[in-house]
Amino acid sequence: MKINSQSTIINAGKYFKIESILSAFDIPKNSSLIIEPSEDKNNINVEVIRDLKMQTRTKRTKNSLYVLISNASKMTIQAQNAFLKLLEEPNENTFFILVVENLDNLLETTLSRCQILNYKEKGGDIDIPDDIKNKVLFMANGNNRLVEKMIADNKFFDKENKIFEDAKKFVFGDKFNQTCIITDYVKDRELALEFISASLILARFMLNKTIEQKFIDKIEKLIKAEDSISKNCNTRMQLLKCID
Repeated sequence: MKINSQSTIINAGKYFKIESILSAFDIPKNSSLIIEPSEDKNNINVEVIRDLKMQTRTKRTKNSLYVLISNASKMTIQAQNAFLKLLEEPNENTFFILVVENLDNLLETTLSRCQILNYKEKGGDIDIPDDIKNKVLFMANGNNRLVEKMIADNKFFDKENKIFEDAKKFVFGDKFNQTCIITDYVKDRELALEFISASLILARFMLNKTIEQKFIDKIEKLIKAEDSISKNCNTRMQLLKCID
C-alpha cells in the first residue's frame, strides 16, 4: 500500500506497531518523523503541533517527508485545531499521517480533511473469550486451582482479567503502550511475574496460530525476564528488556 494523500488517517485498531505501519505502507524509516504522546501526560498537546509546524515549514526538501502522529486520538482539541491549520498549506513533499486505534476522539473537521485507510495488524486480532466459563479456562491455562478460585472469588477474577487485558496490549501494542503498561507492575515482583505469565500464555497461543519471528522473540525475552525477576533482579529493568 502507498500513501498518496498529503493528509491521511490510518485506522489501525488497538494493537498496532508503528514499525508495522511503516512497512505496510512502504514508508522509509529515514524519511519519517514520528510524534508520540508524552509519557507523563499521555497526550499530544498544542505545543507539540506548533513545533511540528515550525519543523515542516522550514524543512524544505526534494525528498518526501512522512510525519506520523502515533495514537493521534490523544491530541488535545487545541492540538487538533492547530493540526488543521498545518494542513492548510503543507509543503509539496510532506505527508501527514494520523495513526489511531479508532476514530472516536477525532474532530469531524479532522476526519473530513483526511483520507481514511483501515489497517489490521497481522496476528493482532486475538480476543479472550467473552463468556465467563471459556474466559476462565483460557486464563487459567490448565491450572484447576486457578479455575476454582476465579469462579469462587469475583475480585480475584477481576484482577486476573485486568492482567490479561494488560498482557494483550503488552504483546501486541506499540512501544509507547508497552511502556505505559509496565508502570503498573514494576513495584510488585509477584504481580510482575503474574503479568509475564499471562503475556507468555498469549504469545504462545499466537505462535501456535501463526509461526512468526516476533512471537518467538517475545517469548524468549519474557522467559529471560521471568527467570531474572525470580532471582531478585530489578523488575523494571527486566520488563523494559521485553519491549519491542
